[in-house]
Amino acid sequence: MFKEKYREAARIRYATNVEYRNRVKELARKRYYEKIRNLSGKQHGLSRTRTWKAWHNMRQRVECKTNRDYERYKNYSIDPRWNDFKVFFSDMGVCPEGMTLDRTNNLLGYSKENCRWANNTIQARNRSTVKLSENKVINIKKMLGLVPNFLLADEYGVSQSTICDIAHGRTWKEVSYV
Repeated sequence: MFKEKYREAARIRYATNVEYRNRVKELARKRYYEKIRNLSGKQHGLSRTRTWKAWHNMRQRVECKTNRDYERYKNYSIDPRWNDFKVFFSDMGVCPEGMTLDRTNNLLGYSKENCRWANNTIQARNRSTVKLSENKVINIKKMLGLVPNFLLADEYGVSQSTICDIAHGRTWKEVSYV
């Protein structure tokens, strides 16, 4: 008799604890999804668009410690206004096809003044390791044929094959001089 009452009391306590834990989990889950919904763009109908993904990925790189790029981006800031996707969208507009978010000055953080939509070529040339700029390429194109390629390569700190690629229009073909 005593054992049965004890078991029944234990079952009630266990059931109560499980119900309590489930309620706590459910409330936490609701709060989490409400927060995500407020940040993710559910209120404007643009979630899962290229623009939203660019905004989301920017935030992940800078703020999420589990993101693979966090170590490279953790020291950059995001304009506090851009915590709201609607403000980001009004500042940057729709992400054009084939473009992604790019910082014009890689030493600064993400803000309206320092961000643009850029294609992969422009972004690849916007790295700190890139040796040539548009002005340097224009100067190289002006000197092609007048100065030997190996001297141009030495002058600009690039390989002779890079000079040949510029000369034959394989790279930097959109840069022209008049």
